Amino acid sequence: MKAPARVGVALATACLLASGCSSIPTDGPVEAGTEDVSIDGDLFPIPPQIPEDDPERLVLGFVAASAAGVTGDFVDERTYLSGSTRVEWDPFASVTVYGSGDFTSEWDEATQTVTLSFPLTAIVDSSGVMTEYEEGTRTTVGFEVVETVSGRWRISSLDDGIILSEASFSLVFRPVDLAFATHDDIVVPDLRWLPRENAATYAALALVGGPVSWLEDAVLTGLKPTAELIVRAVPVEDGVAEVALSEGSTGGVAERTLTLEQLAATLTPLPDVADVVVTVGGLPIGGDGSLTLSSPPVPSSHAAALVEGRLGIWDGETMSVVDGGGSVPSGSRDVALSYDASTVAVVIGEGGLAVADVPSGLVSIDEANPAEEGLELTTVFEGESLVAPSFDRLGWLWTAEAEEEGLLHVVGPEGESESLRVPGMEGRDVGGIAVSHDGVRIAVLSQEGGVWRLGVAGIVRGSDGVPLSVTAPQDIGVGIGPPEALSWVDDRTVAVLGSTQGDEAPSIRLVTVGGRTEEMDALPGAVDLSARNGEGSLALVMSDGSLFVRVSTQWSQAEPGGIVLSLAFSG
Repeated sequence: MKAPARVGVALATACLLASGCSSIPTDGPVEAGTEDVSIDGDLFPIPPQIPEDDPERLVLGFVAASAAGVTGDFVDERTYLSGSTRVEWDPFASVTVYGSGDFTSEWDEATQTVTLSFPLTAIVDSSGVMTEYEEGTRTTVGFEVVETVSGRWRISSLDDGIILSEASFSLVFRPVDLAFATHDDIVVPDLRWLPRENAATYAALALVGGPVSWLEDAVLTGLKPTAELIVRAVPVEDGVAEVALSEGSTGGVAERTLTLEQLAATLTPLPDVADVVVTVGGLPIGGDGSLTLSSPPVPSSHAAALVEGRLGIWDGETMSVVDGGGSVPSGSRDVALSYDASTVAVVIGEGGLAVADVPSGLVSIDEANPAEEGLELTTVFEGESLVAPSFDRLGWLWTAEAEEEGLLHVVGPEGESESLRVPGMEGRDVGGIAVSHDGVRIAVLSQEGGVWRLGVAGIVRGSDGVPLSVTAPQDIGVGIGPPEALSWVDDRTVAVLGSTQGDEAPSIRLVTVGGRTEEMDALPGAVDLSARNGEGSLALVMSDGSLFVRVSTQWSQAEPGGIVLSLAFSG
């Protein structure tokens, strides 16, 4: 058996960018040993010949050529395969994405198998759903090869799907938000990764296929489970995408209206689409105007705070309080603010959850008299060790016990309460929860066996908005360590503030639901965070009571006029 051959991970990227790419260069041997094979120069033409004299070169050429196949029809790529494998191989079954690091190949002559080993960063399934992997994860993929009677090597057996480098993946795939709906016509995004070429076709096919499994019971669609495109194509001419659905793909007027809204919301953000025309069974359909999908509400520009032992309202520059009043019980923590900014919630005592109306007539904390009167709090839930509460946009207040087994507790606007079991959460500690702006997704930090996870679940509601159940969480994000806090940053992104020891600066993980995790530096001593809408709205509460806000790419200290214990925008 030969020693593993090592190739630069830029190989597939260079191949993709080259004009007429169908294989890797055929001049020069496959290097054995520990040295990387570098690719010199900028873009270069790739000879169309298939490497036929060496099994490893054949497989490496096939992997490199696969990126170009995404923008075409994989005709050239199938010539690397033998016999029935050419027909049976499904390149769109999955996309395996590899990152920087050793990309090795190894030839086993006894089994006539070439095995590739590489760092795995993500896998995208046939419907465009991405699964992200922790840094340091590696995987192996085997290719069986056969030598033809003419002495040429061909791939005789391989897994469905293709393998792409990170650079190639970003060039030939794009993130697309599929649009589903709440019961009151708010858009709920379902992020998918789809080929850039013919993006309208792939987006329409994905929308017809329905939402991701964990959202299925929490959102609405106007398309029936049996819906399909008449042909697998959505032509775009002069900015108009023409979607031809089969007969019976949607229902009555209300369903047709929702279908039109979903397709428009999904397709018009694409670069070449300005309008959408839909036919069902060859007949054009139009809605009755009974609904228009709208974006989720943006949280109030004001944030609630616990400052100097009293309730404060911060507008980004000035902290305001009740003159001579608004004090909260000693030990109060974790404030939350409703979307209409009329109600606050706070954890008091040993774990009680209390609410209060936001007082009027507030004055700057610098001008206010000392608090002599307490805030009129009403306890709505008695707990033992509650995590920070979260309001949804319909006024329901959510929390959980840090050590409870798989329950979320929710209190309604009229004080009614329910405990909802979360499938798969039994036996886990909970580090935090936060409801999304649309009100049908909830992020949950949980720990099991010393490992922290960030999950996102669907909130199933009745037509009146009452929460009925919660779906099993889908794990998202990588590098999630012991957390201090979490907050939704926008409609797709959850921020998790990690905890640290000593003077080490903690980090913020920005996790896109259905996408990637990015890391942002926080500040030493950060213990809480909140966001209104976007990374530029992030605010950090420090252990010494100071407050920092995000300005461009830096943290800038705010002057709230007092020691801040907790701060939260709506949600």
